[in-house]
Amino acid sequence: MGYGRVASLFGHRLQLAGGVGIAAEMDTRDFRARLQVLTSIVRWRSLYLTGSTALIARGTDNSIYRGYNFGTDLTGALGVYRSGWFFAAQFGLDKAVITHVTHSDWYRTYSYLKRRTDGIAIPAALSTMGRPPVSLSVGRSCSRGMVCYGLKS
Repeated sequence: MGYGRVASLFGHRLQLAGGVGIAAEMDTRDFRARLQVLTSIVRWRSLYLTGSTALIARGTDNSIYRGYNFGTDLTGALGVYRSGWFFAAQFGLDKAVITHVTHSDWYRTYSYLKRRTDGIAIPAALSTMGRPPVSLSVGRSCSRGMVCYGLKS
């Protein structure tokens, strides 16, 4: 579930968004919360450079461990947007800034790694979180009153 709003800061429009999600089984121990800011950075004729940054909090709890993670997601897109079509390249990185893990008693009892300790982990590497670092999009854009794919929007 989320909410978004467009605000103006010194004459520059920013899209502010936030959202909270929980696992499909309605398990509040598995969650994600996100606060995001999106904006157009540069525009020259039909060429746009947009960017967004998001602060993310994630958590999970299962039979092995309970973990909480705080991170950030940085994304940008460079594209040509014309009347009726667009071409864009999107790039981004997801950085887990800090993670705290607490192992369960079951794990401590049955794990062959008897010296497993709880604590904070600070990942050293950036991640693309399962998606390629750069993706390309080509498409047809529709605006109000324009016929697109045979449907009047």
